Amino acid sequence: MAEIALDHTQETHTHHDVSAAEWEVMRVVWAQKETNSRTIIESLSDKKGWKPATIKTLIGRLTKKEWLTTEKDGRSFLYSAAISEDEALANQAQTLLSGWCNTDADKVINALIQAAVLDDDMKQHIFDTLDRATYVDKVTCHCVPGQCIHHPHTH
Repeated sequence: MAEIALDHTQETHTHHDVSAAEWEVMRVVWAQKETNSRTIIESLSDKKGWKPATIKTLIGRLTKKEWLTTEKDGRSFLYSAAISEDEALANQAQTLLSGWCNTDADKVINALIQAAVLDDDMKQHIFDTLDRATYVDKVTCHCVPGQCIHHPHTH
């Protein structure tokens, strides 16, 4: 399993954020490496009940957001991921963590672990990641006044 590098000191987004529906399309593209709209439609129309036009709209949005690259293949196009699955996951994790006070990172991570179904290999991978993590003496809050209990809003 590839390591996901998170830099908690700066924003890592180079690509626009994607919706949950666009994420579904990306999962198909990552699994296929390179694919056409027909394959994406076949994968998602049954699973999600989406119409082909909806899926093509999502593909277009992902291309515009620079998550997908296109290559002409006869009368159709081949789509490839412009962002790796690991990079997208790291960006997603950073986005999730950035919405919470730094001092609550453990709560966010615990909630993710509790929500997940894990096997022994996954558990070991989490332990290995914790062993290699960078630790500080004290995590400090960087919230603006009124955002958390560390900086209450005063009138």
